[in-house]
Amino acid sequence: MPRVRLFAGLREAAHASEVMIEGETVGEVLETASTRFGSQFAAGLATAKVWRNGEEVDALQPVCPDDEIAVLPPVSGGSLDLGRQLGSGGLGTLIVVVGLVLGNLSGDLNLWAPILAAMVGLWTIDITSAAAERGYRVPVGALLIAEVVAVVLIHLMGPAAVLPALAMGVVFSLGAAVFVPRRRDLVSIGISAGIGTLACGALASLMLARSVYEPGGRTVGFFLVVAAGTIILAEVVQRVTTNRLLNRQNTVVIGVLVLSLLAAMLWGFSVPGFLLIGFGLAASYLAGEGFGALLRAGRLWSNPLPGILSNLDGPLCAGMTFFALLTLLA
Repeated sequence: MPRVRLFAGLREAAHASEVMIEGETVGEVLETASTRFGSQFAAGLATAKVWRNGEEVDALQPVCPDDEIAVLPPVSGGSLDLGRQLGSGGLGTLIVVVGLVLGNLSGDLNLWAPILAAMVGLWTIDITSAAAERGYRVPVGALLIAEVVAVVLIHLMGPAAVLPALAMGVVFSLGAAVFVPRRRDLVSIGISAGIGTLACGALASLMLARSVYEPGGRTVGFFLVVAAGTIILAEVVQRVTTNRLLNRQNTVVIGVLVLSLLAAMLWGFSVPGFLLIGFGLAASYLAGEGFGALLRAGRLWSNPLPGILSNLDGPLCAGMTFFALLTLLA
């Protein structure tokens, strides 16, 4: 029998977050739910979005007994609405970027690691909340524990712990599915593993960039300048122009490359080497934005995206590759 997950006002109207309802199609399941839960539920259902196993569907789609249907009415308040009001470059992003800059400027490696972990943890909570709004079951607690373990491994073992640290996101995602039966959904496990790998990889990469390379503060400063500058540039261009040549993707590539060049010159780094690093960061940045958009909105380059830290999707993916790029090209 299909499982129906209810959110926001629909959950309140039904007095339940999950119900089991028979039906051959999505429409039949929802019609039965409307009859069972009354007019208030039916009114909310009229404007709701519906997902089957994490994919948005219409009423004609068939359902199987083991399918999960998530029903989400328009949100007023909460992370989705707040994200649209502030924008991905809003207060939440500013707090994270300022926190990272202050942690790097402190010059204390023992301070940098917990600040970095806290900021990545905030992003993890934000993106898993957006995933939950789309009906995915992502174990945020397990992912946060994985990130802590990754930080400890890098702190104790240094570069030798890169692969074990990366693996933590997958290990804890699978562990959550093993111990919590309702999380045994392959799509949600895959999404959880992707988020965990990205977060743990960014933590490992930026910790090592700060501790292995000299001067570590300037090396991480280079990355933060490129990331923060690109965030600002992409948001500004998006708001002031409709020129197709200056779409978000082109703006990100141009921003990363130009800022990489300027930052390398400012700090006296090898311009050819760090410009090549800039190319790698640009590709990773775009990959991260694509991953975040698919997870948060179900389609590439959607705007605005749910959540208040969606503009960190790209920089975190770029951060995950930063140490490898330094090792190969610096």
